[in-house]
Amino acid sequence: MDQRSQQNPQQQGNRQNSALWDRLGGGKSEAGYRGRGDEVPDRVGMADGNRGSYKPRELGTCFWCGQAGHHQATCKNEPFCSRCKSTGHIAGKCHDAQGSSLQMLGYGFPGQGFFNLRIPGSHPQQVPGNMARIQILSGEASVSKVEAELKHLVDRWDWKVKQSDDLEYLVLFPNTNILDTFSKSSSIELALHNIKAKVFRSELAPGASAMRQTGWIKLFNIPDCAKNAEAIKLIAELAGEVIVVDELSLIREGPVRVKLNGRDISKIRGFVQVFINKVGYEIRFVPEESGGRLQKMGPPNAQRRTQKRKRMKMLEIQNWNGKKMKRLYEEQDKSKRSSYQAGTKETGGRNHSGGDITHTTMSEGGGGGQ
Repeated sequence: MDQRSQQNPQQQGNRQNSALWDRLGGGKSEAGYRGRGDEVPDRVGMADGNRGSYKPRELGTCFWCGQAGHHQATCKNEPFCSRCKSTGHIAGKCHDAQGSSLQMLGYGFPGQGFFNLRIPGSHPQQVPGNMARIQILSGEASVSKVEAELKHLVDRWDWKVKQSDDLEYLVLFPNTNILDTFSKSSSIELALHNIKAKVFRSELAPGASAMRQTGWIKLFNIPDCAKNAEAIKLIAELAGEVIVVDELSLIREGPVRVKLNGRDISKIRGFVQVFINKVGYEIRFVPEESGGRLQKMGPPNAQRRTQKRKRMKMLEIQNWNGKKMKRLYEEQDKSKRSSYQAGTKETGGRNHSGGDITHTTMSEGGGGGQ
């Protein structure tokens, strides 16, 4: 009686477990030996003794892609994020779930590094249509001088000038009509401080100092073990913020194409040594040639510095030409003087004969008079 009383609770527990597995869709052996993609049989008519009668159970919705009609074990679609309702990543790697993040990007190339702050749910600040960029062509300018010049042109406006570069200033015009009038001119003369400037439309938001460029780059010498989207994204972040990786270039021979945001896409050019499993590879970065039509998100600082260097070079050439002309004039004047002195020595004072002749004539005249 003692053994029976000990076995009864175990048998009752086994019956409860088997009933639970039946409610979940089959016995434990069925779940253990079921292969991928196999339809799970559902017992029908077991109470009637029809043990051979089965019908396939509907699989429902796939938890990987969110689509119905197949199981996640055999799914070949991209993952679906239940948080942001988009494809390409799972909810655990969603940027909205991770919160704000700060990245260091572009530091594989000199002068191209920047800090990238991601704020979930934020949108770029809308740029007003009357934002302008004033480029100084000649004269000495400052924030106070530019404000005084603009105040002299339109006095009933609070001009807030911000210096963005050595020779460039950002300013908000009263309206687009005034901005169009000034931007259509090749240059404007600011009379108070004798400044010559050029006005451009600006895509920078008030308070911003620069905008990044968007373009394609090519990565050469990528080993086969790194030819996947995740590894390429990490390598390309040495040049900027990755937007998309060309998946066709991953399976083709040749370079891998990546679209990214960077400071100056044309300056992303060179070799970066990347170690993969203790083995170093010289990865070559080259901007994709597109006829010089890179999508410019705004006037980059590098472009403004290049324009400044060109202007300084032109001034140096002008100064050098002026000094050269002065030196040539001095040499010509010196050669004329030396030739004049040499001619005087050769004639033996013939240039003074006029004086002698005059003296002789006067003597003769004097003798005749006597």
